Amino acid sequence: MFAGEINIVKILAIFLLFNILQLIYAEDNSKTIVFCNDGHTNPYHVEWLSAFDSAITAYNSKFGGIKGYWKSATNLETQLKQVNAEIEKGVDILFVNPIYPEAFVPLVKKAHEKGIIWVAVHTYMEAADYSFTLGDIENGYNQGLALATYFNGRAKIGIMLGMRGNMSGEERLQGILKALQKYPDIKVLAQEPANWNTAKALNVANKWFEKYPDIDAFSVVTDTYLYPSIQIAKDLGRNKVVFFGYDGDRKILEMMKENGVVKADILLSATREGWNFVQFAYKIINKIPVERIYNFHTPLVLDNEVYKRCLKNGFPQSIQVYSIDKA
Repeated sequence: MFAGEINIVKILAIFLLFNILQLIYAEDNSKTIVFCNDGHTNPYHVEWLSAFDSAITAYNSKFGGIKGYWKSATNLETQLKQVNAEIEKGVDILFVNPIYPEAFVPLVKKAHEKGIIWVAVHTYMEAADYSFTLGDIENGYNQGLALATYFNGRAKIGIMLGMRGNMSGEERLQGILKALQKYPDIKVLAQEPANWNTAKALNVANKWFEKYPDIDAFSVVTDTYLYPSIQIAKDLGRNKVVFFGYDGDRKILEMMKENGVVKADILLSATREGWNFVQFAYKIINKIPVERIYNFHTPLVLDNEVYKRCLKNGFPQSIQVYSIDKA
């Protein structure tokens, strides 16, 4: 090989190495979105987190500049540590579904000091940049009215609650009880938290079926509770007991259509939520206006025949209702 050729090879090698180093050390201008979940392992949350992952991948593929991941905690102490660690990393946008919102106020301040945008999930936080809310009181009220009018104002029910002190669950209960106040012959036999947990819901349902042989219906604040409760009712031959849900799980909507054991639901949909978070973040990143308090659209879902029955018994026509197919 001639000296000139060697020099050309050297120049090309140096040029190639320079470009490789540029790629390695180039500034990463992508924005990091982190979803800190409150740790549920129920079907809704499994689908929710999966949808968030899918949306991150899809948005980054389509538009570029977006990356992200999620964290999950089963108790307040762990969640506080996880959120603090993400703040220390200096991520760009934090979606936090707080177990107890007031405990996170100091971390919101710390996030702001580092220029991190905080989105409070399923709750309103004054300190947050944005609050992603569900209209839980209104949704609970609509579910309660559907229950009361389905039974024409006379029934014995149990209400399976969320976690004591958790704002989302408390507001759903508040709405349900507000609706039932109008119907003195709707007797609430029991109110018991199941902590957003399927196993706990199984224990509560077993106890209720044993203790209340005349119970007519379960009102629940998450579809997670429906799966074990419906199975127990089936195993015990308690075929007259019906259920009023909250979440819009696809399997529950299918169940509403197939056998009618679930009479009403609230259309959240874990897939909708997971994708909506990423859409919300994309708008923030690209300075597309979004409401500071963003109320996620979550209509009541009723079977057509159930809706007719409820209307006949006084359910207000002014309340928006989706058919199962539309949901």
